[in-house]
Amino acid sequence: MIAAQFINYHLARGSRVPDRQIGLGNAFEIDPATPGSLLFEIAQAQLMRQLFPDCPVKYMPPTKHMNGNPFRTHAIDTMFNLVSVLTGQSIQTLGVPTEGVFTPHIHDRMLGLESARYVATAAANRGDELSFRPDGIAPRRARDVLARARELLEETAAATLFKAVEKGVFGNVSRRLDEGRGGDGIVVLSADYLNPYLSLMEDDPSDA
Repeated sequence: MIAAQFINYHLARGSRVPDRQIGLGNAFEIDPATPGSLLFEIAQAQLMRQLFPDCPVKYMPPTKHMNGNPFRTHAIDTMFNLVSVLTGQSIQTLGVPTEGVFTPHIHDRMLGLESARYVATAAANRGDELSFRPDGIAPRRARDVLARARELLEETAAATLFKAVEKGVFGNVSRRLDEGRGGDGIVVLSADYLNPYLSLMEDDPSDA
């Protein structure tokens, strides 16, 4: 996730998009059965927030780990809400108790909103009281994630981004260069085509 967001961020900067308009995605995604998963999630979310302090971050709940038990799902979503508040995430996507069972009803969505409001109120002013020990579990976890992201980016640079995507390096999803959809929608630009933004985007973006 961190490696992919570095790439997304620099692609956006290369397109002259200011930080305040670069929306990045992050997710509460560690298997809840993992011992210490909550602290690991805090480390991941805090790392994301510190790496991209001026970018809006869309923080998403762990939908892939929901098993149909609405009580378990609601409990996990509440922990997700807590991590979101503790680490100052920008945009919070709320979970609902019946995630993965059926299309949520209005009252299910209300439970998600009530949980988020309760946690936001209960954990208010958290930044004034809580801090990380430099040698604690969360900082060590964040340093490890960042180091592995760097290694992944170096491997990607050596192999090229397209080769890395073909190998399924990001999200375990493979996409071949000669496959996909949309090719029939690509057209050759006419000689008199004009787009004033292209010249700006093709300039050196270092001062963007």
